[in-house]
Amino acid sequence: MKVTSASMKISLIIPVHNGGSDFRRMLRAVRAGSRHPDEILVVDDASTDRSAEYARETGARVFSTGGTPAGPASARNLGAGKARGSLLVFLDADVLPHRGTLEKIEKA
Repeated sequence: MKVTSASMKISLIIPVHNGGSDFRRMLRAVRAGSRHPDEILVVDDASTDRSAEYARETGARVFSTGGTPAGPASARNLGAGKARGSLLVFLDADVLPHRGTLEKIEKA
């Protein structure tokens, strides 16, 4: 099945473990982008800071890997399993995407 951009739904999946200020900056940059994701899924990997709460406050769907860190690969897999979009985009919590990142991915 070919997915056209008219039907393309982008799920942004972000694993986080104690993301701190880098994570907050990243979520703000995603919100300021020229193409917003259709959903943001944050997978909290046993953070001891407020990463999960902050993500919820910004409207992200938040999932947890459990009480001990499972690692970013497990967090990404959990997020992929919960995603509803036809295009899954993975960003780490300390990555600062450019304004047009999702738009360029969608066009490609």
